[in-house]
Amino acid sequence: MSFFWLLLGLVAGLIIGTLGASGTLRWQRGRRRSGPYRQRVDAALAHVAAGDHAAAREALREATQLESGDDAIFLLLGEEMRRSGDFSRAEKIFDVVLARRELDPGIRSTCHLLRGRLMEDEGRDEEALEAYRQAIEAAPDRVPPIVALGRLHSRFRRWEEAIDNAEKLQRLNPERGRLIAARRRVLLAREKVAEGDARGALELARKAAADVPDLAAAKVALGDALYQLGKVAAAREAWVEAAGLAPWLVPASLDRLESLATATGDREAVRHFATAEVDKGLDPDVGWRVLAWLADEALRRDALGEARRWCRELERSAPRSATAARLWARLAAAEDGMRAGPALLEVLHGWQEEPIWIDPWTCRSCGHESGQLEWRCPRCQAWESYR
Repeated sequence: MSFFWLLLGLVAGLIIGTLGASGTLRWQRGRRRSGPYRQRVDAALAHVAAGDHAAAREALREATQLESGDDAIFLLLGEEMRRSGDFSRAEKIFDVVLARRELDPGIRSTCHLLRGRLMEDEGRDEEALEAYRQAIEAAPDRVPPIVALGRLHSRFRRWEEAIDNAEKLQRLNPERGRLIAARRRVLLAREKVAEGDARGALELARKAAADVPDLAAAKVALGDALYQLGKVAAAREAWVEAAGLAPWLVPASLDRLESLATATGDREAVRHFATAEVDKGLDPDVGWRVLAWLADEALRRDALGEARRWCRELERSAPRSATAARLWARLAAAEDGMRAGPALLEVLHGWQEEPIWIDPWTCRSCGHESGQLEWRCPRCQAWESYR
């Protein structure tokens, strides 16, 4: 599930919870327990639950005309306006609610939260950040504003602030906050490795792995930092452990182990690792990449019979992949020798120097494609969704 839909669920739950608990709802305190107003409110909530947002907006408009003092109903109307793309009216509704002198802290926090979502929708990101901060200030013990602020900091790659948000969340929801903080430390560690700050990356990855021992991405980041520091054996151990924790990370671990083998010359150990993973029966979405690696490795050794075996298995697993087509072409050229022609051989040799996997990684949540494995989707923010 992407962060957007998670946040949307939190917002909807927060508003509806406010409707049930807020002292501003007069019919909840005994007034208007029946009659047109109560009927319109109930109808609006039913329409929201059913996904009929146009009918919900109409019912909410009618309810606000009957009773102008229920702030929660105005917030729900404003949110429905935002969802429909009527940003101007939504913002006016939120501003009217915030202008009221005596406002319940929960209502104020929710209003700032919804304004923040509106600002994000319009691309006013700095204003959205401020709205989320005001939401937290109004009700420090509410989870949704903290989640929203941390998510936006993450989108801007302001990792230190995003981690700080997750630590605040950890005080309210320890398990969830700890996981989010660990994931953000992994993303920051990955950036530090790219920048050459291996020691900074190592500290972050160790903290993430200690806080969430089964977070496989933390093990990969730990291995990357150790490898950059020259601790080859420890790096290998971390990468293998990551593959054991999360089979979807086997290709990433294999790619790193190959780089290590290029430096040490121990390709036999990598081949044994890849074969063992295939024997485990990997998910086809992941397994085909391992089969492609084995076929490529066999071609490099001129083990053509072995390469043909892996190509056949790859064709069964990923029949339409461009990677498989390239490997078959390389195999055919190797079997035919110079009869393939010098120009074609030159092309095939060039392919050998390129990355094995030319098919993109795809996010299972939103379909976004990337040339590399991403821990978190840059489009929908889903974690561990690429295959």
